[in-house]
Amino acid sequence: GEEIVLLGSAKVINAFDQITVPANAKRLRLTDDLPSQVGSAWFAKKMDVEDGFQTFFDLQMITLSGGAGADGMSFSVQNTPQGNGGRPVGPAENGFAANALNIKFDSYFNGEPEPGAAFVQVRAGETVVATADLTTFASLMPLPGISSTDLTMNAGDTPPYQVRVDYVPGDLDVYFNNVLIID
Repeated sequence: GEEIVLLGSAKVINAFDQITVPANAKRLRLTDDLPSQVGSAWFAKKMDVEDGFQTFFDLQMITLSGGAGADGMSFSVQNTPQGNGGRPVGPAENGFAANALNIKFDSYFNGEPEPGAAFVQVRAGETVVATADLTTFASLMPLPGISSTDLTMNAGDTPPYQVRVDYVPGDLDVYFNNVLIID
């Protein structure tokens, strides 16, 4: 069977003609560069994370049309009754409302209480546990976004952001471009 379950507009593609970095690679595209898109992807097999985990992934929010770009996305570790068929309720970038650890990557300022248009937030369900305003890390890791104050890239020739999540029971660390932003 397939290793990843795709929902909504999610698909695996090679868009090297539009997104040249990294070179000639398959990508998981959650949504196209169109308004009001929702997509998600899940591992088909339930993973045991009780004793901890470490994951790495690259993240690109690209607007090839020159628009405002994505609002955001989340990396979620969830244990909902729907399993890998579950969909977040409310704004999808917030993740799941219950039985989930959600790491939100936001690239659009929706007003208070958001700190701006470039932040990462850890949520236990709907409860905000930690927030990192990425503009405060600008000297350590400049954001190659449209205005360098959000996460949206305006071309496919900008390297993706590197994300690392380390969890051991009682401690969660989130790294963004090799900088520890949530401890």
